[in-house]
Amino acid sequence: MTKKRFHYLIADRDSICAGDDLLGHVRKWKVSGDETIADAVSILLTKHLPCNPPNRTETWLISCREVELAVVQQNWENPIYLVNADEKVSNYFDERGDLPIYSKCLWEKEREKFFKTLQKRGLNFKL
Repeated sequence: MTKKRFHYLIADRDSICAGDDLLGHVRKWKVSGDETIADAVSILLTKHLPCNPPNRTETWLISCREVELAVVQQNWENPIYLVNADEKVSNYFDERGDLPIYSKCLWEKEREKFFKTLQKRGLNFKL
């Protein structure tokens, strides 16, 4: 079997408003595997997740299969990492050698519940 020369970060996300899913949300970027989780989250923030209009603050839970990687809100200065941000993305490759990422939009009640769970896990932050 030939070793794969490159990998893909394959990102999908929730819809956030009517018409948002007209063209679908799946996007792919080539990655080498040497990138970190922080690099992958940066790609999502700059190239995939929609920019919020004023007075809206969608919160995104970024996961790779069943592993929660980070939570971001576009008005925050930095993401909250739920794994080591310096960990290589290659640790999360699927059987094809790609990095499948899903960004779930946490709406108000869901977001509050999620943040309470994080606080119980000892992660303290300001909303």
